[in-house]
Amino acid sequence: MIPKISVIICVFNEEFCLIDALRSIKNNDIYEEVEVIIINDCSYNPLTKRILGLLKRFNYKVFDSPFNLGLSNSRNLGFQNSKSEYIVPLDADDILPTGSLDKIHRTFRENPDADFVYGNYVINIENSQDIIYMNEITENGLCNLKLLLNNWILLGTSPCKKSLWTRAGGYSQKYANSCQDLDFWIRAFKAKANGVFLNETIYQWNRNNSGMNETFDRTDYYLMLKEHHLFLSMFQNKKQLVNTISEGFYKHKKLKNLVFFNLKNLMLLNYKNILRPMLLVWSNLKK
Repeated sequence: MIPKISVIICVFNEEFCLIDALRSIKNNDIYEEVEVIIINDCSYNPLTKRILGLLKRFNYKVFDSPFNLGLSNSRNLGFQNSKSEYIVPLDADDILPTGSLDKIHRTFRENPDADFVYGNYVINIENSQDIIYMNEITENGLCNLKLLLNNWILLGTSPCKKSLWTRAGGYSQKYANSCQDLDFWIRAFKAKANGVFLNETIYQWNRNNSGMNETFDRTDYYLMLKEHHLFLSMFQNKKQLVNTISEGFYKHKKLKNLVFFNLKNLMLLNYKNILRPMLLVWSNLKK
């Protein structure tokens, strides 16, 4: 029997959080028809390994990555092994509010042309909690890319069809430990992804100060923007976007990237960014 939804959980030493994530999946009417896929990205914590071993005995689908290659590789393994067309990525330290899977599945069924479903979500940061309302990027019930690019609040783990993952080319290994979600969604929009708004809270993001979103190399973000800047400039001010990328390379002292990017986009740069490669060279010579 084909499951109604596949939930993909990527794990790296998150033993206690994983239990909470699995419990949250049970709080759905369609739970018995949900496929849960757990990708172990070479966890070395003994308790995590023991829990994963027990889950295998209870018929959970646990796949072990042969190497610690980061979130992109783990997500791709999950999508490759999923049997449902409807996929819900769930980070091991996050949870799904009660009934989320029921609502997501119903929305997909009622909107057969939708490539993905996005909804409101809760952010927990230490002792504070906030709800992000997605109506700010929505027009006529659909995701408006221009609104989104001016206010990127789309959750990286938004539910999508497996066919969209295929069209977008999966998650890029280039950004496996940084901005893999943002890169994936930009490529999904390049593939003409169509998103339907579910006006419900469907995810709880337990964000912490030591997580990937706080610690990744910000240079990757600017390299990713550079990779997609021609597409992004169709919906954003091209001059502003080019100068943002140039400033990012300067800020992170990436002289080679800065020089080549500036030469290619010289006519769009403001005078500060035109001078900055020389300032960076001068700074290096002084050391």
